[in-house]
Amino acid sequence: AHRRGFSVCLVDSSEVMGDLAVRFRIEAQKSWLDLTSMQDIDEQALSAVLCKSKDGLDLLLSPRELSTQSQSDITSFNQLIRALQAKYQYVLIDTDSRFSEWNRNLLYLADSIVLITKLDLATLKNLKIRLKELASLDIPQSAITLCLNFDEAKAGIKPADIEELVGLK
Repeated sequence: AHRRGFSVCLVDSSEVMGDLAVRFRIEAQKSWLDLTSMQDIDEQALSAVLCKSKDGLDLLLSPRELSTQSQSDITSFNQLIRALQAKYQYVLIDTDSRFSEWNRNLLYLADSIVLITKLDLATLKNLKIRLKELASLDIPQSAITLCLNFDEAKAGIKPADIEELVGLK
């Protein structure tokens, strides 16, 4: 994205203290929660809560503390995502691994879904369950990309075995 000059925003949709703040070592004072009560989310409102990573990515982080307001309003969060889609060429949303109503809603907004897994039996079993859940939402397989992390390939499972194990090419 950086080489091609694409505008990218990475959103941490976790209810509280997500991974992105830790990963990018950012201690943000504002989060997406600060925008969910707004009627119209404009450029100025977005600028007030976005953080910039050292890599040049714009980040919209999750709240630092649990709030009763957190994920109670899916409609407001959808509006926030639509505002980001109008501003950026790519909006990447990092979700947690739960298949909650909140994450289900985010999957409906997605043009593409990337699932990251490693080659161990427990993780692949969970991946197979997640793929069935996605199929139940009528999300086409063509919208799903699977990324394999070979870092911990201890179970003797080969990448060629994945298609048979989880039913995804």
